[in-house]
Amino acid sequence: MSIRSTLTEALSRELTLDEMLADPIVRLLMKRDGVSEGELRALMAHGAVSAAGAPAA
Repeated sequence: MSIRSTLTEALSRELTLDEMLADPIVRLLMKRDGVSEGELRALMAHGAVSAAGAPAA
C-alpha cells in the first residue's frame, strides 16, 4: 500500500475514541479543561445510547 493511499484512507474516516484519546494534543486540551478520560468515555457512552433511542430523521 502506498503512502498516499494510506494517508487518504486515514483521512477518510473518523477516529475511534481510543485513537482520539491517544493524541497528545487531545490530552492537553482535556487537562486544560479538567476533563478526565472516564468522564469523556461516560459522556460518549451516554451519547451513543441517546442517539440509538432517537427517532429517525
